[in-house]
Amino acid sequence: MLLGALTKQMNNMGILTPKPVAPFSGFSLEELQNSIKSIRTPKWCFKNHSEHPCSLDSVIHEVSDVIDRAQGLVLSDFVDRAETATDTAPRQG
Repeated sequence: MLLGALTKQMNNMGILTPKPVAPFSGFSLEELQNSIKSIRTPKWCFKNHSEHPCSLDSVIHEVSDVIDRAQGLVLSDFVDRAETATDTAPRQG
């Protein structure tokens, strides 16, 4: 039941099929994390009407924590090579 709920919700998010491919245009970690946090666990009961303890909540929390700790690129660490090449080239004239 949990696998079905998870795959259905992942498919609705567009992260199951078709499988995303690099360079993952249109995806961001923040959007992915928000989507993952929106995944809901179905509730079901035993025959005696007590709630079944299985849940996706711990998995969702762990994946969200990994995304929180992910470090990305800092754009200011990169310089446009074309811009620096023209700045250092000797000028004629």
